[in-house]
Amino acid sequence: MPATPKLNEIIFYKKRNFISLGVVCEISGDKFTVITEEGKQLILDSEQIVYCSKIDSLKIGNSSEIKLELRSLRKELDTQRQSVDLKTAWECLYDPKTISEFKLNDILDLYFNDRSNYKKILLFVWAIQRDETYFKKQDDLIYLNSLEEIQTVIKRKEEAEKKASEKKAAIKWITDLIDGSIDLQDDDTNKFSKYLELIKGYAIYIDKYESLKEAKSLLSEVGIKDEIAALEFLINIGLWDKNEDPVFKRFAIKKTYSQKVISESSELICKDISYDRFLDITKLELFSIDDENTKDMDDALSVELLDDKTRIGVHISNVTSVIESSSYLDKEALKRGETIYLAEGNISMFPSEVVDKLLTLSEKNMRKAVSLFVTFDADFNISNYEFIQTKIKVKRNISYKEANESLLKSQQGKRLLEIAKVLREKRIKNGAIILQLPTMKISVDDDTVKSVSIYSMTTDAHNIIAEFMILLNNLAGRYFAENKIPAIFRSQIENTSEDINSLDRDNDLFPTQVIKFLRPTKITTIAEPHKFLGIDAYVQISSPIRRYLDLVLQRQLISCLDGTGPIYSNAALEKIYSQTEMAVKEKRLIEKSRERYWILKYLSDNKISELQGIISSVRDKRVTVYIPEYLLDLAIAVSSDDQLEVGNKAKILINKIDLNRRKVSISFIN
Repeated sequence: MPATPKLNEIIFYKKRNFISLGVVCEISGDKFTVITEEGKQLILDSEQIVYCSKIDSLKIGNSSEIKLELRSLRKELDTQRQSVDLKTAWECLYDPKTISEFKLNDILDLYFNDRSNYKKILLFVWAIQRDETYFKKQDDLIYLNSLEEIQTVIKRKEEAEKKASEKKAAIKWITDLIDGSIDLQDDDTNKFSKYLELIKGYAIYIDKYESLKEAKSLLSEVGIKDEIAALEFLINIGLWDKNEDPVFKRFAIKKTYSQKVISESSELICKDISYDRFLDITKLELFSIDDENTKDMDDALSVELLDDKTRIGVHISNVTSVIESSSYLDKEALKRGETIYLAEGNISMFPSEVVDKLLTLSEKNMRKAVSLFVTFDADFNISNYEFIQTKIKVKRNISYKEANESLLKSQQGKRLLEIAKVLREKRIKNGAIILQLPTMKISVDDDTVKSVSIYSMTTDAHNIIAEFMILLNNLAGRYFAENKIPAIFRSQIENTSEDINSLDRDNDLFPTQVIKFLRPTKITTIAEPHKFLGIDAYVQISSPIRRYLDLVLQRQLISCLDGTGPIYSNAALEKIYSQTEMAVKEKRLIEKSRERYWILKYLSDNKISELQGIISSVRDKRVTVYIPEYLLDLAIAVSSDDQLEVGNKAKILINKIDLNRRKVSISFIN
């Protein structure tokens, strides 16, 4: 230990792996109470004291003043320590033939002939204690670094200084870009690419970014406060498009395909198609009913009136016969999980060329299909059903509007509707809840929102398609279950609360009220009832162009129809489901986020500032206003004195729309 400190003396003491300044204010045996740089009192034993300066504090007994004095002294020592010639000190002490270890006082005795200049010695002690180039500290000993160690430390410091200088230049460049004093130049973009990548990375991955600490440090220094501000910066400087959405990058959503996928697609398109094993039903009059903009038409229908019976055909594109398992196309589809439907354009599970030329059931084109034929008796009960691989040609692609206006007036159309109504009534008797909530139809052209409207799916044509797709998925589930074929079943074994039937479906708030009655679907490899749909077994197999799991079950079905047996075990199906589950969840988030973006952009571009809404929830000082015209929820903070109730109509004023944050600032009118 150094000399025993005296009252009011400035000392250095150990504070974890560093030294700190203190002033002795009380001595009790071998215990010393010091006032620290934080102005607090700390009791030390003798082993914790590193050096006694022999310099008295000028601020006797006043903790606040001593704190300021010590902080001022630290600043002075830090500023001046670079002036201490530690290299010469090392040269005087170093002997390559011996292990050079010293106590602090030994070094001071060897280096200073005159130890009366306490301030100079204090600076030397501070410098040597904080140095890592020439000396290293361990316990109470100071070791001299070897020449090799010194060179390593110097090199590391030079690299750190270079990085610091580079970062300083990058910070100035970024702040100049932010305030608009310079424009983005290619040379600077390349020079500071590392720092731009940090901003991009944070905008995309937020708190899950692998370089989060470094990114936050940079953002803090340039005044970018959060991930949205980072996004706005990237858009403002022209690095990202104004409609760029980091969510695509965050979830690794690709709008393009790899060269391997493209090459494989080209080979498939050029390949001769054989229909040898497929039943030719091209003479049947098949038609599809879809939205007028649909490109990936998975399904078509046929109606045969047979005396007192009716045979309905539900024909699904035979994607299995085109996309081989474990091919590049198949692996890409597995990654994507499902097609993503966006106002600005869909991101398909398969390349559009493959969909257009080989898969979609476009009119007057020969296609392979998996057909479900269901025979109904005179009372529209199911007599029998069978799955067959077929060769088909769709005669017409009909929109829902056309179907409602013309098809349903034909004899076949009327029969379809009659059977669909019977199927629905049976499901309702089995406890089904018929629920088809409205959706938004948004038309976007060249980043401009052309129109926004509510799209209702409750017409007769919509109901026909809904019922026959449910029938297909129900009978496929039943086929798997009865034949003990592994499958991914979807079920809801709990009855829906009867309170759902008390809701007024004509109430504008119905879409927000009914949500609380909906239960998540159970995914399992065991067939169980789907009580919400009112059926005994349910799988999804109707959309193999758009959903990867539908394709997997189609493969399973076809392998059994061929007599080769199941190609997937329960374990394999569970693994595939887990692989696609996250992609599908991400798809939902993206679709919801982008829909809100385009609706808000429509309001902003068209300068729509007033909206009619209904209060849908009141929680403390937070109110949610539902805008039926846009199926939009908007939040507003209110005073506790405001008398607001759910169901109150409200006229609101849009104060500000923040597209990137998907937020709207609103206030009540009157």
